[in-house]
Amino acid sequence: MALAALRRLTELALIWPYADGFAAAHLSPMWPHPLNLGPGAAELLVSRNMNELRRLAKVYGIPVTGRGKDELIVALVGWLAWPENVRRLAAQAPADVRAQLAALALRPAQPFGVRGIMFGSAGVALPWAAERGLVVGSAWGVEEMPREVALALREGYVAAFDPQPPAVPTTPVEPKDAEREAAAAASDTLATITAIGGTMSGGPVPLLKTGGLGVRELRRIAKSSGQDEAPTRPFVCGGEPLHA
Repeated sequence: MALAALRRLTELALIWPYADGFAAAHLSPMWPHPLNLGPGAAELLVSRNMNELRRLAKVYGIPVTGRGKDELIVALVGWLAWPENVRRLAAQAPADVRAQLAALALRPAQPFGVRGIMFGSAGVALPWAAERGLVVGSAWGVEEMPREVALALREGYVAAFDPQPPAVPTTPVEPKDAEREAAAAASDTLATITAIGGTMSGGPVPLLKTGGLGVRELRRIAKSSGQDEAPTRPFVCGGEPLHA
C-alpha cells in the first residue's frame, strides 16, 4: 500500500524521486510545518556568516577548504540529516540542555502572530546548543531547532500514515464560468508581471550582504509598480524567504 501511495503522489507531482529518496520542497509554501516541524537547516543557516559556518564545520569535522558558502551549507545540512550524528552530539550536552532539546524536538512548531504578521515558531535560548547548530538563529532574532535535528531527537517517533486519500468535496462549475475566471486571472497576472518587470528593468536590484531580497526592497518594488506586496512577492522572490 505504501509503494502504491508513493507512486500515486509521484503521478500527481506532489513528490518526485531525488537522490536516494523523494523531494517535496515545492510544497513548503502550502505546508510550511510538515509533521509540526520548524524550518530546515538550510533555511536557517543561509543567514549565518562564513565565520559562523566554519565554526560549525569544525565541530562536525567537515573540511572547509575550497568551499564557498552554498557548498558549506550543503555539507552542514548533510551532516545534520544523519540522525546518528545529531544524537551523538546532543548526548554530550549538559543534562538540563538535553532535557530542553528533547522537549523542543516534540513541541509543535506553529507560527505566531503580532498584529496580523506571521512569524516562525517561538524561539529559545540555548547557548550550548546554538554553538553546535542544534538550534540556529532565525531572521527574527530567535533560535529555532532545524527540522533535521528535531526528527533525530524524536526518539521512537513514527509519523502517522494513511495510504487512502481523503475525500475532497467538489462543487459543479459551468465551463463558461471557469473560462471567464481563467481569462480574468491570466489578464491580471500579465498586468502584474508587466508592471513589476518595468520597475525592475530600471536598474539592478540590490541584494542583502547575506543574500536574498530584503523586505524594504520588496516594498519599494511593489509601491513603484503600483502593486500590493502579496502578489508582488512570488514574482520577485520565487520560493526564497525574505530577510529583514
